[in-house]
Amino acid sequence: DFKGALDLFRKAKAIAKKGEGRGEAALLGGISFHLGECRFRMGQKGLAAREFRRCLELIPGHRKARKWLEKLGA
Repeated sequence: DFKGALDLFRKAKAIAKKGEGRGEAALLGGISFHLGECRFRMGQKGLAAREFRRCLELIPGHRKARKWLEKLGA
């Protein structure tokens, strides 16, 4: 279920924020992307767009996040 997935991604995000190193931005960007997918599937389009934008802030070349934002018109 997407609610369960959302909770797990939130926990992963909190753990990743505590990390250090070069991979942190990529990890957080990936988590934001998947949070966006969960939010979209739960009907939370505004929150989904926010997560996809956050993903692009961390990983500017993330094509799937850009496609989702286009689909959402955001």
